[in-house]
Amino acid sequence: MVYEKLLQKIEQKEVNHEWKNIKITILELAEEIIKTREKHTCNKWWFEECKEAISKKHIARNKCLQKRTRANQEQYTQARKEANKICKEKMKQWLNNRIKQIEETHKQSETRKFFKDIRIFQNNSSPPIFIFKDENGTLKT
Repeated sequence: MVYEKLLQKIEQKEVNHEWKNIKITILELAEEIIKTREKHTCNKWWFEECKEAISKKHIARNKCLQKRTRANQEQYTQARKEANKICKEKMKQWLNNRIKQIEETHKQSETRKFFKDIRIFQNNSSPPIFIFKDENGTLKT
């Protein structure tokens, strides 16, 4: 398929133009065959309000970095506090709604779904336990 596409392109006398043709052809075919995947966000509590607040904070920060005055520093501090407040509230609301949904599944005796939902709140960051056998063949930790 790549070979056929390359044959359709007009040969260039310059190496740089030929390389650009090859590169463009391969990228076009890759996008056509593989396609791009949509970006998946892990934070389900991330809403437009959070995004707006963060962008305002970034604008204030850039302004503060360009011209460091007390007024710009104060605006950045306020924007940062506001962004943190909005994000914390949204996350708290999302968690409360999620807990209510889990309680409802428990009340409806949907145990499989209940334990699946509970798994998201478990902390799986415990260190691995190494077990080995000594010379006698007994297990040691």
